[in-house]
Amino acid sequence: MPTTKQDVVLIFGNVQGILDGQLVQVSDARKIYHTNLYGEDWSAIALTTAAGLCAVLDLYLEGPLPKRGFVKQEEVKLQAFLANRFGRYYAQPEDEE
Repeated sequence: MPTTKQDVVLIFGNVQGILDGQLVQVSDARKIYHTNLYGEDWSAIALTTAAGLCAVLDLYLEGPLPKRGFVKQEEVKLQAFLANRFGRYYAQPEDEE
């Protein structure tokens, strides 16, 4: 299977809800590019696939996720995911503040 250094993973999230008694909408868009990690080239799709899986597994092994039963996606807190050593590849500079 051919590899590429030209792929880009686009992530878009949109949520609506009540905040302080007012209906609000918040959107977030991110781009993740090919990168070199530890001397190896990683395509954007390989990086995001591996990082997402490893971050959730790491969170499960290290603490905050339940040890039994089905863990729903919404049980993984975004800030914990982005702060994780693997999930950080999804973070934007403003997330790190």
